[in-house]
Amino acid sequence: MAGIPNPDRNAEKAPNWFLQLCGKMEAIRPDGVSASIPGRRERALLAYLALARNFRESRKNLITLLWGDGSDKLALDNLRTCLWSLRKVLGDQDHDLIQSEREWIGLNGRLIEVGVLKLRTALRNRDIDELSRTLQNESGPLLDGLELDSTLFQDWIRDERRRHSQDVVEALLILMSDKQAKGLLEEADVLGRRVLEIDPFCEKAVRGLMRGLCESGRRHLALQCYRDFAQKLECELQVQPEAATQALYEKIAGMTGHMKAESAAAADIPSLGESRPSVAPEESSILLHESIAPETASGMPPERVAKGRALRIGAWILGIAFGIALGALIAVGIVFWRVPALAPAPFGKWINNVKGEVSAGPPRIAVLPFQGYGEQGAADFADALSEGITSALSITSEMFVVARSSVMRFKDATTPPSDIAEQLGVRYLLEGSVTRYGDSISIRTALIDTREGSRTEPMGNYTRPLEDYFKIQQDVTLEVVTALQVRLTEGEQERIGLAHGTENFQAWLLASQGHKRLRRLDRNDNQAARKDFQKALTLDPNFTRALTGLAWTYLYETQFGPRRDAAALLERAAQLAERAFVLDAQRAGTLSLIGTLALFSGEFELARKMGQRAVELEYNDSDAAALLALTLTYAGEPRRALGLVERAIQLKPHPPLWYEWLRARAYRLAGDPEMAATIIENAGWSGSDSPLPLVELALAYEDSGNRRRAREVFVLLKIQHPEFSTEDWAELPRYEDERQGREERHLLRAIDGRR
Repeated sequence: MAGIPNPDRNAEKAPNWFLQLCGKMEAIRPDGVSASIPGRRERALLAYLALARNFRESRKNLITLLWGDGSDKLALDNLRTCLWSLRKVLGDQDHDLIQSEREWIGLNGRLIEVGVLKLRTALRNRDIDELSRTLQNESGPLLDGLELDSTLFQDWIRDERRRHSQDVVEALLILMSDKQAKGLLEEADVLGRRVLEIDPFCEKAVRGLMRGLCESGRRHLALQCYRDFAQKLECELQVQPEAATQALYEKIAGMTGHMKAESAAAADIPSLGESRPSVAPEESSILLHESIAPETASGMPPERVAKGRALRIGAWILGIAFGIALGALIAVGIVFWRVPALAPAPFGKWINNVKGEVSAGPPRIAVLPFQGYGEQGAADFADALSEGITSALSITSEMFVVARSSVMRFKDATTPPSDIAEQLGVRYLLEGSVTRYGDSISIRTALIDTREGSRTEPMGNYTRPLEDYFKIQQDVTLEVVTALQVRLTEGEQERIGLAHGTENFQAWLLASQGHKRLRRLDRNDNQAARKDFQKALTLDPNFTRALTGLAWTYLYETQFGPRRDAAALLERAAQLAERAFVLDAQRAGTLSLIGTLALFSGEFELARKMGQRAVELEYNDSDAAALLALTLTYAGEPRRALGLVERAIQLKPHPPLWYEWLRARAYRLAGDPEMAATIIENAGWSGSDSPLPLVELALAYEDSGNRRRAREVFVLLKIQHPEFSTEDWAELPRYEDERQGREERHLLRAIDGRR
């Protein structure tokens, strides 16, 4: 797979200004003079525009960001004054750098270079030299000391600081790896310790330090580094180091045949950043003697010493047994709490009732399919509008929004609202109707609260030109958010406004139709969806949702077509994903696609990162959660994957079949093949275009010891999918631990009667 694209927004002209945002904020003018920006809001305005999408923002949003209220005329005057002051300080009398129109203010990106953005570009390109140069200036706190009373600004700057810290950590880890590869172990050690100053729990840095210490012949320090870190994790987070860190420790420990002597030496080494007083030789021997046999040194009789030791050992064993039992009980309780269906019948129902009472959580809503009236095409318009509102609401992190595919089953149904809400697990329903006559549309929406006797609250009645479709979608979304008293972050406000991704309504309809077909996971529907997306891109070549949809058709085809075509299909999908990323790097669907392509290319770290970012961006995107779960099943984290796929099924109470396959797969890899087999058997996969569920079912039966049933499933697999090859299994995608793939191929050969 090609790497993450590097959207160069401003390659037409060399920059004249330079802006440093880390540590002391500094702007360098074209004449080389550093411009001091005294005002807090002037600094905030410049920094926000420098990091904003396309370097621009609306005046209303800027006023709300800087003063907390976008409707006050005084605030508008304050913004004008702030803008005038900033231009004066920067020497931008001709308004070349800071451009403005009636509705918006922005920076001319061709004329300014921003250090933070240079770091992000260098990260995407993995440019070692540029990373090293940029980090010298951009490794301090972002916008250090800059604070405003505005809640929106506080949220924005917190998110940006967190993102920058993550970027710096990633850059330091890349440089650390490069130094180690070149044998510059001391420099690598310094970089690793810088990472731990920023993120004390970064296990990649700890593993890097351990490797460097081991390679330099200081294994005892590598072992002590692990022990200190493990103790810190236990004390502060009550967790154990990751499996990879533990494995590295065991490997280093096993390099010597004198473990006791080495452990004794390591125990006398101070922790990182800790010093110990020097001890005279005679004192040292006394301390050593006391540490080995304190009872004898105390002068106690040997019988009492032995009896005391036995009592302590007994108490220690009893404590461990109690701890294990309590831990097991808590673990079972957590599993039952998260997945009540796994608990025995009466307890599962009780847990569901308790969760409903004590875990109210965010508002839970479903957007019902809108009704269409009037001229031909009104029904399609109504479907597109309800889908668009669902997509926009899904962006909000403080709201639970049921996926559209689960709600469509209630289209044209006469089911009472309270029953619909109960089946979908929500409290609120948004209903609406659309009447179309010529180029004019009338829209009525209402919010139903099913907890209060299905009380219906009218939300809005609009009569607008057809061309205002996307503005109507945004207005309805914000009305719902306001009615439910949901707080939006600045980033969410922006992304709701851009949720549609195009200004061409016909392109939107075609892409919506394409995604409906994609969800069926059928060979013929996949080809039809590809045509829909291609038509949409003919109308709007920069429509990111159509680009990602088209990429998915090529990715799906790798599962339907011959193995030999997979590389070309993946390359085509990657090209489309890169185009979409360049156009909009903050769309969860694009990041999920890139993460999945990275999984298929064996880039597991990138796959995790993109999948995690997608889930963070759109809390209610069930596909983002499910695709990250898919990655984790191949990356050796099935239990974490199980939690994500359960979350995805919550968002889609009537999930697509591949969610059930993924859920079964997570259970099998987590050590519960019986549950996996039950899920697949109940899901109704017979005749599927994909061999995956039957392979998973055969492996589940084999893992549970039912060889006869496993062979029956395998015979059905070969009948329905004669092109399936045991040798190709677990090759696309591969497991991060390749031993898992080899083991599964061995099991399939055994089921087939071959070795």
